[in-house]
Amino acid sequence: AVAFHDLRSNADDYSIEFQNCKFDNNSVTGNDGKGASLYFNVSYSVTVSSCNFTFQSLNGYGGAVYAESSSNVFIENSGFYSTVTSGGRGNAIYLARGLPIATIANNNKFVDCGTSKTGSVIESEAKEFVFDSNNIQFTTPNQGVRGIHFPCQCTVKISNSSISGCNSNGEGGGILFNGDTSNQPEFIQIETTVFE
Repeated sequence: AVAFHDLRSNADDYSIEFQNCKFDNNSVTGNDGKGASLYFNVSYSVTVSSCNFTFQSLNGYGGAVYAESSSNVFIENSGFYSTVTSGGRGNAIYLARGLPIATIANNNKFVDCGTSKTGSVIESEAKEFVFDSNNIQFTTPNQGVRGIHFPCQCTVKISNSSISGCNSNGEGGGILFNGDTSNQPEFIQIETTVFE
């Protein structure tokens, strides 16, 4: 739907904000697609607030949102419904390596974002990842995917959330931190979160 490429210096304090937007039935064709609804490759902050994403699909990364480069990403009070990627690299959201901080907070809902126990709802390579007061849910038994995947060294703070109905063909149905000893998370804090 919308792609931003802008790596200039942020001396003018640029930012991008999407508020109260609806993204429905967007897709990206070809291999290694990025962000069927929103693709950000920018050097400044990105905010997505009170938006809905339904039936997004692609073969690649970030069924609804893909962010890379040095932007800070903040997503709040948004709904992600039935967003999928072939291969499952962030069925709803993919946050590429190098992002300083990604915050997903304030009542985001992720419902049925993926099928066949492959991949994850969110995949984050951000240096710091905050997930507060959100809900990841699958409504059909044994059809979900992993909740959140962290494939590299990072700081993770998860709180006041619910992660339910997730499934995986491998390790970690709800959350997976993986890699060798050189890229394990720097700090992990999980509190007041329900896994069902």
